[in-house]
Amino acid sequence: MRVLIGIPVHPELGVSPLFVRFLNQALSTLASNGIQVDYLFMTTPSIETARESIVNALLDGGYDKLIFLDSDVILDASALLFMLITDSPIACCPYMTKRGELSVYYITSDGTGGFKQVPLTIDMFSPQFTPVDACGLGAVAVDSDVFRKMKSPYFLFSFNEKTRQYISEDVYFFLRVKNELKIQPLSLNPNACRAVHLVSPTIGIDTTGKLIYFTL
Repeated sequence: MRVLIGIPVHPELGVSPLFVRFLNQALSTLASNGIQVDYLFMTTPSIETARESIVNALLDGGYDKLIFLDSDVILDASALLFMLITDSPIACCPYMTKRGELSVYYITSDGTGGFKQVPLTIDMFSPQFTPVDACGLGAVAVDSDVFRKMKSPYFLFSFNEKTRQYISEDVYFFLRVKNELKIQPLSLNPNACRAVHLVSPTIGIDTTGKLIYFTL
């Protein structure tokens, strides 16, 4: 299996030493399990442009899988293996968003032609994998065939004039996955991922909302 790890980087935030440490652990873990892995940092003015460029590199390079990792999300390196071996073409690790909710959702109709994102509660007692409709793209594995079956752009910030809704690039992607490809993504149990969303170079928030302090 050939895997590309794609890391969109905000031009003003850069990459923290904690993320570099995690990435090195992840590369070592995957390589020791016989997985050929490359990584690509992509810095562009917009997140959706960075993701599009990473997917283009995935397809041009003939990789089997893509792992998107945001440069402010770290997790247990072994969780990447679980994401790669699920039965679904898309698997993710939940992390705490800046809105204070887990990054996994159901998407339901709002009765007006629009949609609602309904945050899920997945705790350490949940099954190893939980079906979801959408998840944050900060820690997600996607089969390359998913992108081959879709037309670009895959990620797009948009505004629905009819429903007056803004659609973020991750929701845009997962709405297309659901409607066009009928794919049900899977989320790992938070306890298997141990994801932390970094809010500073040495402080992060875990999936319970607890602050985690690191030393460099």
